[in-house]
Amino acid sequence: MTYILAIVDDDQKDIEKIKKLVGDEMECTCFQDVKVFDTKIYYDALFLDIDMPEKSGLELAREYRALHPHTCIVFITNHNELVYKAINTHPFDFIRKENLEKELPLVLKELKRELTPHHTVSFVINCGVKPTGLPVE
Repeated sequence: MTYILAIVDDDQKDIEKIKKLVGDEMECTCFQDVKVFDTKIYYDALFLDIDMPEKSGLELAREYRALHPHTCIVFITNHNELVYKAINTHPFDFIRKENLEKELPLVLKELKRELTPHHTVSFVINCGVKPTGLPVE
């Protein structure tokens, strides 16, 4: 199953690193300019830089979450101190840019597990009633 990911980061070098690490595991759409990102389009996951000049990743996450509550949001940042401000957006995870090569593969593995449809098995318990619906004697 192919999942669709959007990467929003004002640094083109970081976008290229992320895209290279994601590889063929997900279909990536990249945005260096946050103004071009359309919040109406659904993505399975968003990788957002927290600190961007036009609009922060936190603002974008709140706007996007209002329209698509089940999208997994992963913040990628150089500013570890901003992580606590991001908690109220209920992100899926955080990746520190200085540890991108180490942390991104782990997050991708968890993300795929989260996005994979889960099958449910239901059991009906007889509760003392015969299959015919008559009470048990």
